[in-house]
Amino acid sequence: KTVTLSQAIGTLGLTVLAGEKYTDARIGAIVLADGSLEQFKATFASADEDALCLVGDRPDLFSFMASRGVNMIVTGGAQPGEVVLELAEEHGSCVLSSQQDSYTVLNLLNAELGGSNPEEVADTADKWMRMPPYLYYLRHGRCNEGHRRLDLHENFQPLRGYREHIRG
Repeated sequence: KTVTLSQAIGTLGLTVLAGEKYTDARIGAIVLADGSLEQFKATFASADEDALCLVGDRPDLFSFMASRGVNMIVTGGAQPGEVVLELAEEHGSCVLSSQQDSYTVLNLLNAELGGSNPEEVADTADKWMRMPPYLYYLRHGRCNEGHRRLDLHENFQPLRGYREHIRG
């Protein structure tokens, strides 16, 4: 389903801050700009030319996007500033604003685009969390009053045989 910025503006109640004449642009990939500038550059390099970026209060990313003609939704009520808005106009990008956070806007856009379930596209914890290279078990001790106590230095012991297992 092809959706334009103007359709998203109407559906999501977005405010046009700059580039009103570019609102007929098609929305391609949606890029969530929530990491470092270097991470965003790498992510954006692989996105299509109709990408729409969602960004919170990140002045470094505002300037980078505006100077490259990237369409963006500034979320959380952040204000990019007049210089960025003029830069966006110069380079043919549309800057939209939402009072909602990036996650909410992303889910609303996915629904509008008829996109996939957010769970399918989310970077879930199982993709980036890893087990530590060591395992511990807990040994419970008792205080004088008979209550359980937890002392990390005294009560955690490495599992026996783990090092031998790793060495193979």
